Amino acid sequence: MLEENAGSMARNAVTLDDEDAAEGPLSAVAWAVALAFPTKGDSGWGWQHQRWSWPAWWDFVGRCLQGFTPGHAFRVLCIMLECMVKQDGGTLIHDMPTWKEDPRRLQELRRRLCKTGGLSGLEELLERLPHLGVD
Repeated sequence: MLEENAGSMARNAVTLDDEDAAEGPLSAVAWAVALAFPTKGDSGWGWQHQRWSWPAWWDFVGRCLQGFTPGHAFRVLCIMLECMVKQDGGTLIHDMPTWKEDPRRLQELRRRLCKTGGLSGLEELLERLPHLGVD
């Protein structure tokens, strides 16, 4: 259901000539995937469920992003990370327990950001997102 709504928002974002106007649908999807982030019980945000796993969340994110252009999908991921930092009281991504507990998680995040954003590698990624702690 949520994935269908994200697809509809993706179609709407593509038809908008103004990137500022597209920010609304992009932000809505970003908040949804951020709030569905698998977390532990001590986190004040995210979704805690015994069957909700890291791979299931990434599959969900992929389904939500599939209708977006690569540029818009990259923007959704960036807004999602900004939402996470805000929800966690300013804690940078690399300092959040769920990202920290397995180094492969941050590697996968960087890989997906680079691929979606058409970035050449970590250096370019860090230049674009120095404020989020994805290093």
